[in-house]
Amino acid sequence: ELANESVFTIVTVTIALSPTPRLTESRYVVQEGDTLSGIADMFHVTWDAIIQANNLESQDNIFVGQELVIPLAATPEAE
Repeated sequence: ELANESVFTIVTVTIALSPTPRLTESRYVVQEGDTLSGIADMFHVTWDAIIQANNLESQDNIFVGQELVIPLAATPEAE
């Protein structure tokens, strides 16, 4: 008589997750009392980067209610 034998197969699956890039831009609506340098400080970017992203002529060309594109550093973030 043969003994009952069970065969188990173990399969290991490795999934490589690539890092998810962070957003490369954000949006901000200018509030009363805001300055471009203050907004830049909030987002840890330079005011010059905000000027370039929004095609502004100078840092004095912002107004209440204006929506600004805020460029952010594109750094990968692991999930």
